[in-house]
Amino acid sequence: ARRPAIAADQFVWWTSDHTAIGDEDYIPIGQPVVGFASGEEAETLHIPLINDSLPEPQETFYVFLGRHNAQLGRLEPIMRIRVDINDDE
Repeated sequence: ARRPAIAADQFVWWTSDHTAIGDEDYIPIGQPVVGFASGEEAETLHIPLINDSLPEPQETFYVFLGRHNAQLGRLEPIMRIRVDINDDE
C-alpha cells in the first residue's frame, strides 16, 4: 500500500468481497493498524489466499486503507486497492 497524501502516520485497513469471497477464496482481514515511519512511502500488507482444487475464473476482492472518524463513529476509506486472484488449478 502506498502512503496516502494526508497528514497521518497510522491507518486501518480491511478487506471487502467482490467476486472473491472471504473464507472461501481469501482470509478476510478485520481492521489492523498499519503505521508509516517518517519518510516511509509504502508498506506491505499480507492477505492469505485459500487454495482449493476447484477450477474458477479470475476473482476479485478489495483492500481498503482508511482511518477511524471518531466524530462519526465509523471508518472512512481513503484508498481502495483491487486484488485479482488467478486460479492455478
